[in-house]
Amino acid sequence: MSYRVLVVDDHPVVRAGIVQLAATGDTFTVAGEAGNVAEALAQLRIGHWDLVLLDVRLPGHTGLEALAELREAFPQVPVLMFTGHHDQFVAMRAFTLGAAGYLSKTSSLDEIAVAMSKVLAGGRYVSGAIAEYMVNALRGGNHSTPHDTLSNREYQIMTMLAGGKTVTQVARELGLSVKTVSAHRGRLLRKMGMHTSAELTYYCVKQGIV
Repeated sequence: MSYRVLVVDDHPVVRAGIVQLAATGDTFTVAGEAGNVAEALAQLRIGHWDLVLLDVRLPGHTGLEALAELREAFPQVPVLMFTGHHDQFVAMRAFTLGAAGYLSKTSSLDEIAVAMSKVLAGGRYVSGAIAEYMVNALRGGNHSTPHDTLSNREYQIMTMLAGGKTVTQVARELGLSVKTVSAHRGRLLRKMGMHTSAELTYYCVKQGIV
């Protein structure tokens, strides 16, 4: 049996890599590709799907927003999050929102295949580093961090600002007004007890977010 997989990632080279992985055996078939949430939803409305492999960062959406939309529209299709950014905050929220797994883009092809197989079998998969964090959190070994209080949109804007983008650039990329992005920026700075984007950048670098 070959499982039908939809790969949602805005980088064609990443999608090509998953297609290559699927071609090495007869377990998976990449039956569709999408570069954003709208394309993914359009694909999911066509035919039967067994698994969605979803990038954590997509144009105009956080991966968490995309995950929530896909799970609401197609709750029967498991979603395996696929990321190049190792932020435990996102991983924890992803599982809360119904992700079936959380996988690093630095994973080997063998690990990706194992993760997909486990999720398709009804299980859950999480990479080693994230698993260790989650275990420590359950034992009380991790304390909440300032960015844990942010909404998904605030978190997305924080990472973009910390990555060097201006408010105007963020607004253009997300399809929002400059006024709306400025309001989000003000709220997230207040929540985190900061006053400037420089403080935000320093914090995100120190936390390994950017």
